[in-house]
Amino acid sequence: MIRICTRSKEEAEKEKELSEIIERLGKMDLSKSEGEPDASDHQSYEENLKEIVTCPSCDGELIDNQSRALYECPFCGLTFDYEYVRHDRVLDQAEKALLNKLYHEAELFFSKAEENRPGDFRVLRGYVLSGMKVPKTPDIKLECDLTAEELADLRMRVDEVIRKAPDGDKEYFKKYSEIVDIYEEQLTIQKEIAEPLKKIHDQKRKEYTLDSQGNVNKPRGGKTWSKTYTVPKKKFPEERDAISNANKQNRELKTRVLEIRTALVEIEKAHGLPKDLLI
Repeated sequence: MIRICTRSKEEAEKEKELSEIIERLGKMDLSKSEGEPDASDHQSYEENLKEIVTCPSCDGELIDNQSRALYECPFCGLTFDYEYVRHDRVLDQAEKALLNKLYHEAELFFSKAEENRPGDFRVLRGYVLSGMKVPKTPDIKLECDLTAEELADLRMRVDEVIRKAPDGDKEYFKKYSEIVDIYEEQLTIQKEIAEPLKKIHDQKRKEYTLDSQGNVNKPRGGKTWSKTYTVPKKKFPEERDAISNANKQNRELKTRVLEIRTALVEIEKAHGLPKDLLI
């Protein structure tokens, strides 16, 4: 996560990149939480800041008291300075970017929000999810689809978040570490069965013509045609056993990820996260 203590060239570059992202996000429809964002006309980021600001206590509409440089709630009497609202909007933009699968943009926003909300549950959660490349916890993949490099980055990210999280939230983030452990096992399994799969696939190519997806088109050498094809068991018995064992392991690992994912969602509900971040 970006940590900037003094003004530096790196900070200036990050600020410039963040400004460019804000401008680009302002041209996208960030109200959607499903699918990819389109380039339809939308309010700019500066206009978004002028939208109705609601009170975090009672959800009432805040009044902008410019003479006092405060937002006031006419319903419960609370006041909020401009800086507080601005930081709250950064988190809002971060979560919108995440829901729209703009993971790099979301990461920058969450990093910016963390500077002013150290240890905040939603900020740290979003930072981890942007590294997993999923918009919501229920979307966490049961099987790893990250590259080895992306997984290594996720490992460092999760470890960092666990260190920064308050004691009461550490167990929640440690569950992400368990998922990373499982993903690493899955990548190891994929490497182990790569060669056996290649042998069987090569044999299939010798006996049948295949389409671009590797599906059987027709037999070679006058053999009876069938829509499905399996290499006879007498061929490559060790490879077939290795693949069978790997598939069994992977099913067990997927079940573990599902259990952890379910537990994460329950903790998030207890934290009172909005429904649009959970469903």
